Amino acid sequence: MYSILHLLAPMAGAILLGVIAAAARLFRQDDARILARFVFNVAMPVTVFTVSATSGPPDEGAGIIVLSYIGGLTAAVLAALLHARLICRHALHEAGAAVFAATVGNAIFLGLPIALSIPGWAPTFVLLLATEGVLAYTVAISLMKIPADSGGAQLLGTVGKALGQALRSPIILAMLAGTLMMLSGISLPQMVRGPLEFFSPIAAPMGLFVLGLYLVILPQESRHIPMRLAMGILPVKLLLFPAVTMGLCWLMGGNGKLIAIAGLLTSMPPAVASIIVSSNFRLLEREIATIVAVG
Repeated sequence: MYSILHLLAPMAGAILLGVIAAAARLFRQDDARILARFVFNVAMPVTVFTVSATSGPPDEGAGIIVLSYIGGLTAAVLAALLHARLICRHALHEAGAAVFAATVGNAIFLGLPIALSIPGWAPTFVLLLATEGVLAYTVAISLMKIPADSGGAQLLGTVGKALGQALRSPIILAMLAGTLMMLSGISLPQMVRGPLEFFSPIAAPMGLFVLGLYLVILPQESRHIPMRLAMGILPVKLLLFPAVTMGLCWLMGGNGKLIAIAGLLTSMPPAVASIIVSSNFRLLEREIATIVAVG
């Protein structure tokens, strides 16, 4: 119990500072978006690169956890699409925003700090994080890029562009570069490793601080939004996705560590990135903000 409290107390403190800062109106939603972009595009890529380059290879059963994730992702995508299309009557490109919220969680802000705190978890978690960044992002962005009047006919034509966009993500590029360095046995010179190790620790607390900001800001922005979409998407993200992924991992012979890592990543609540993406595409912005705030 002490070890759990010792692990979670600093994270809860960082989130609490964000809550206090937002409640005191020191930061607005535009400020939070800027900070979130800094975390996604600068702080976390540095951390992911450093971890990938120095922490060693993933566990031997990494293939099992990736296949399990793909199975869980498939179930979550289908469930989110059915709810958004059939129950909430959203267009296919709008349903893409719901799919993103149902499949991409706060693994950057919340999951990665936990994984980095548990010995031996980081390499496999980073691999799974990269899998999420490529697959879940590609599927959701492909749907959101479909023209409103296409009825899905242009879906295949958008997948390649969305995949390229996902692979250009700073976090994915940092993970790939770090992994290549690790596999090739290249060690970072001290002049390079020193600044990276000095900068890396700010990513997790800053990400959690931004999460605390959004916990206050988002309910203020979306308090009058109907909960119909959220009531279908949140069970998919928080229950169905981790249950299917962990179950498949167990059926494939994954050990307790792999099952726990799979559960950690897939059970993260909907990501703040969902708001940034839905805002960029101007799709269901307030609905997605509600899902993230409640999640």
